[in-house]
Amino acid sequence: MDPALVLEGATPRLLDEWQLVPNLWNAVRGQVDERQEFGQFLLTGSTAPLADATRHTGAAKFAWVRMRPMQCTKQTTAQMM
Repeated sequence: MDPALVLEGATPRLLDEWQLVPNLWNAVRGQVDERQEFGQFLLTGSTAPLADATRHTGAAKFAWVRMRPMQCTKQTTAQMM
């Protein structure tokens, strides 16, 4: 998969399970540096990055948000909407 193709187009872009494609991480970092805009990409996943994945602090580029599963009451409300 060519990460550049996934990153093309309108933003913000949601990239789910990004950790399954390790070269996507570097491509996103490059695009963030190149475009110099906030809120371009949302990277989500259900697991931590692989142990051999390239590490980067994301200093001044990324905001980490820990998301918790929805509670049953919230799911019911969300389903009603």
